[in-house]
Amino acid sequence: MYKFSLTSLSFITIAAFMITTPSHADIITTIQNTPIPGLWSNYYSSEPGTLEIVNVTGQGGDLETNAPVGKGVLKMQTTASNDSRSEVVNQGFHGTVGSFISDGALSYNYYQQSGGLSNSVSPAFKFEVLDFTLPPLETDGFSTFVFEPIYNGGIVFNTWQSVTLDLNTALFWNTGIYGFEDRNIRMTLAAWNTFFSGTLADALMTTVSFGIGSGTPGQTSYIDGLEFSNGNFSTLSADFDAPAPSPVPVPAALPLYGTGLALMGFMGWRKRRSKEN
Repeated sequence: MYKFSLTSLSFITIAAFMITTPSHADIITTIQNTPIPGLWSNYYSSEPGTLEIVNVTGQGGDLETNAPVGKGVLKMQTTASNDSRSEVVNQGFHGTVGSFISDGALSYNYYQQSGGLSNSVSPAFKFEVLDFTLPPLETDGFSTFVFEPIYNGGIVFNTWQSVTLDLNTALFWNTGIYGFEDRNIRMTLAAWNTFFSGTLADALMTTVSFGIGSGTPGQTSYIDGLEFSNGNFSTLSADFDAPAPSPVPVPAALPLYGTGLALMGFMGWRKRRSKEN
C-alpha cells in the first residue's frame, strides 16, 4: 500500500488550493523536465523513458496522414527496463472525484506502435487522489486511478485512435486506498465510490496524467488532442506542436559549381567548332 510522506503531503496541500486556469486547445511546445503545478510536465521516475514533441511530417502511414490535430504530437518511449515509464502530467487542484463522476469529461488520441515487448500496452489516463477528510493520523487516503484502453474495448496498433470516456461505463483500477488494494478489480468510478461507501466522492484529484506506466518496457506511443474537464473546477487541454522538419539545405557553392560546368562545356563546344571551320 502506498503511503505518502509529510513532504509530499505539504506539496499536495499547496497544489490542492491552487486555481487551475481554464483553457481550450492550448498549444503546447515545451514539456517541463520536472513537475510544475499547472504546466504539462515530465512525470518524475527513477527509471524515466523519453518524452518529445515531434512533427510527423514525412513519417508516412497513418501516423502522418491521420495525425489528429496538425502534425505535431507527443512521442513517448520506455526503455528496456521494467521500471521505465513515460508520462506527461499536470499537477494542481482538478476538482473532486464526485464532481468528475457527475460532471466530468475526458478525451484523447493515441497511436500505439506495434513491436513492443508487450501487446497489451497503450497510453493510459490516470489521476491521483488525496482524501483530506480522513482522521489526522490516517495515511491511507492517497491512490492513483487508471483507465487503460486494453480493458475498455481493446487496443488497435499502428492507427490513430480517438478515446472519449463515458464515465457511466469506463472501467478503472487503482493502486489501493482506504485499506483496500486489489489491482485486478476494474469498476466504474461511481461503482468504486459505492464500494467505499461514498467516501471517494470527496477526495481531491491532484494530478491528471497520460502515458505509459511502469511494467511496460520497450514501448513507443504518440498522443495528442488531450481534453479534460471537471465541472467548474478544472479544464485542461493540450495540442502538442512542433515545427515541420527543415528541408535539406543546398550547399551554397552548388549553383556556382553547376554554372562553372555549363560554362566549361560551352567553351569546349566553341573550341571544337572553330577547329572544324
